[in-house]
Amino acid sequence: MRKFINKIWNASRFVLTQVDPTLLKKMDYEKLGTQINKNSKKMNDFDKRIFSKTQDLIKQVDKYQDKFMVGEALQSIIDVVRHDFCDRYIEISKIEKSEVTDKILLYCLGTYIKLLHPSLPHCTQRLRSHI
Repeated sequence: MRKFINKIWNASRFVLTQVDPTLLKKMDYEKLGTQINKNSKKMNDFDKRIFSKTQDLIKQVDKYQDKFMVGEALQSIIDVVRHDFCDRYIEISKIEKSEVTDKILLYCLGTYIKLLHPSLPHCTQRLRSHI
């Protein structure tokens, strides 16, 4: 778990260095999600993949939490954050960037922090204070 927390901490530091500071001041994840949906034509394939993966993760975690399957919900979040977001999308976003990549980085990170909050409250609270 310590390695995962370190990974998401480093990912959040990277996202904060990439994102425009004016975007951080107007932070509202629901509005950000609708803006991304409106600009779906400007997304590259990698943006579309991580955005749809995040939307699927939200639905999956909701199903797990409705059935009180907390361990499975946490494991699915960790898998997506570690493998899809940190290992793939962040590395690809360094090379191929679209007009909405910054917004997607911020939206996904914020969503993952929200999903992790019931299981890792101290870590996510600290991350939210920086974002």
